[in-house]
Amino acid sequence: MKEHVWVIDIVDGGHVGVGEFWECGQCGACGGSVFGKETKSSSYPFYADGSGLKLTDDCDESKRLIEEHLKKKKAKK
Repeated sequence: MKEHVWVIDIVDGGHVGVGEFWECGQCGACGGSVFGKETKSSSYPFYADGSGLKLTDDCDESKRLIEEHLKKKKAKK
């Protein structure tokens, strides 16, 4: 299993509260958490480009799922 390489930003989520937004520079998986909640692995699932595509903890598997999803999306156009 290949681990994600997270880039983390502190964001103001308005009514949701201040929290973290993280994105993997290798595959594009992203997610977030509100401060005081659990850690990344148990807060919000990882998604690709806000598409609602649930990803895995494995960076290579997530990358494959993202590429598959983008191909299907492009084919629909």
